[in-house]
Amino acid sequence: DPADPNSRVAGAGADLTTFWVSPGATGTGRSPDSPGNVNAALRHFIQNNPERFELVISGMVQPERLLFKEWSKAASNSNATIIFRGADGTAGIGMNALEHLNASRKFILSNLMLVNLQVRVNGGRSLLLLGNVRVAGQDYAIMVFEGSRMVMRDAVLVGDLTDSSKGVVRLTGDLMMFNSKMLPAAFNTQNMIYGTGEASVTMVGSELGGVNAANRPTIAAIQMNGQGYFYADASSKAYQAPGRYCWYSQSQFATLAPKLLVGSGVGLSTVRGWADTDQPPPAGASQSEIDAYNVWRQRLWAARDRNVSEAQCIA
Repeated sequence: DPADPNSRVAGAGADLTTFWVSPGATGTGRSPDSPGNVNAALRHFIQNNPERFELVISGMVQPERLLFKEWSKAASNSNATIIFRGADGTAGIGMNALEHLNASRKFILSNLMLVNLQVRVNGGRSLLLLGNVRVAGQDYAIMVFEGSRMVMRDAVLVGDLTDSSKGVVRLTGDLMMFNSKMLPAAFNTQNMIYGTGEASVTMVGSELGGVNAANRPTIAAIQMNGQGYFYADASSKAYQAPGRYCWYSQSQFATLAPKLLVGSGVGLSTVRGWADTDQPPPAGASQSEIDAYNVWRQRLWAARDRNVSEAQCIA
């Protein structure tokens, strides 16, 4: 799989789109034994627009600001699979001031740190997180817009953010978590996930927040205000904000007013059900019509209760 950062594409010239980079390096960048300069690698992408582009990073590299902005714009318009992979525990990309890191058609981040970068997934693009990814920035670490998708597989996303009024991920698109965790670096974010519009969240064997107070949100692990969807299996957990909630919703749509039926934590919603479910059967309805209406109403409630009903809310 050419999108797998642990694999290589077979065939002549396969490594021409894989660059090894490190701070101050002056090599060719075409092998681990001859790491090159990150700016040269970014220029290669801009000039050649390859179908696949991988940066294998050692240490913390810092691209030229204007060049990085040009590269990020090119990436957002590209159909390439782009991989940024850390080769050691200090790997990362850092900027002096906040910049946007735009996703390509398929964008993969694996085992690295981003400093003063906000990842943006827009225009039907997709982002895959693998391993440990830490984002140090101002507000949201990652923004996923409508029609785009973010997937976490065996990943840990840490948001180290200075704006305590925001969250780790801002979502109007889709988020899928498999055996993964999302948490703040310190007790300094309102939410792990803040979703609006038709945002959807699926969690399988995954966690929002952590046991320690420093790894919990200040308001709720997840806040969703809109008409999206939230599903979590019984092995998933949401850690309650101290004295607050595991989930929070101000939506007028009951699909975002979930119940957490397992665990000792609490949630809050201003909405308890669809308005239709509180209405009596139509006037003059026959008994068969009333029975059918009641079945329909129960199905609405059941559908609502399925949202997050198996997740554990940990106080």
